[in-house]
Amino acid sequence: MAVTEVALDVQEGVRDRLSIEYFDATYRGGGGAGWAGDRGWITDYAAHLRDQPILVPWSNANASYRDGTGWSREHGRAGVEASTIGTDPHYTVAGIEARRTPTWRTGRDAAVANVRTVLDADQAVFVGFTLPNETARAAFRQFWANGNKTDLWDPTPWLSAGETGAAFSHAVTCVGYDATDPRNRNWVILNSWGTANGRRPLGTFRMRMDLDYDLPVYGQYPDGPAIAFEALTIEFARTPPA
Repeated sequence: MAVTEVALDVQEGVRDRLSIEYFDATYRGGGGAGWAGDRGWITDYAAHLRDQPILVPWSNANASYRDGTGWSREHGRAGVEASTIGTDPHYTVAGIEARRTPTWRTGRDAAVANVRTVLDADQAVFVGFTLPNETARAAFRQFWANGNKTDLWDPTPWLSAGETGAAFSHAVTCVGYDATDPRNRNWVILNSWGTANGRRPLGTFRMRMDLDYDLPVYGQYPDGPAIAFEALTIEFARTPPA
């Protein structure tokens, strides 16, 4: 959703928080196998918006996020019925297309250049990564909870560790980069886990830019990247709400 919010700001000059709950409630009927809370790629998001091209502000009736609960996980569905979420006002999507940003088996310099090209065009980038085990997951959570917005996370030791059980996949949004120090170039990443009790007031962290982008997810999936980048091209109908 953050990728869409950035596009709305850049293209329409509108800063609005968009409803994750409405997407959850309308995607695949709001529940069942492969529901929105069961992970996915931005290509799935784009396909849904082509079929149901409505984006609802978070401030609409019943549109705030409710699905981060045990009930939704247990039942595999959104906690709010789509019919109860207010859709007036809303934004209409006139066109949308997701595309993979080439980083897998391109070489580090080309991978970095491809991501930077998207960011330099004022587009945010979806980032999906898979950590191989519970130890790696705990280390990332500790980094998030106890660090600050300038600490640098290097996922390489974890991504190259191989699978040892309880793999963890997560999606974040790359919103910028800092290459002023050539020894510590980094991506600026927006997470969806709040502010870490105020330690990360913007909800962001830094990820090392000079990674091995060719690392596979883990042994069973040698033909898929452990960290992948996707961009979104979106057009809005010229009738945004006030």
